[in-house]
Amino acid sequence: MAVPSISVGLPQYLDEDGPAVLGRFAAQAEALGFDGLWTVDSVPGAATARVPSLDGLHALTAAAMVTERIRLGVSVIVLPERNPALLPASWPRSTSSAAGA
Repeated sequence: MAVPSISVGLPQYLDEDGPAVLGRFAAQAEALGFDGLWTVDSVPGAATARVPSLDGLHALTAAAMVTERIRLGVSVIVLPERNPALLPASWPRSTSSAAGA
């Protein structure tokens, strides 16, 4: 029988802690044994675009810098808002590449 994989959403909406909460959240999720961290891409004009939030790919890059084994994902990428030729370069490939090692 397969073991279930449990992931959690990475906070992208800013509050008084600002983007500093990302690293703490990602490290704690990994320490607690979660298998993955997920973000969402924001569509201009949608409800997710009406509140201050961090770009999903940037949030994953911040998470990659403080984690070692947790998997990273984005639920949906809104391609009309991104340059498809540049998209692969903005995706965090691994902790070591995100940290510049």
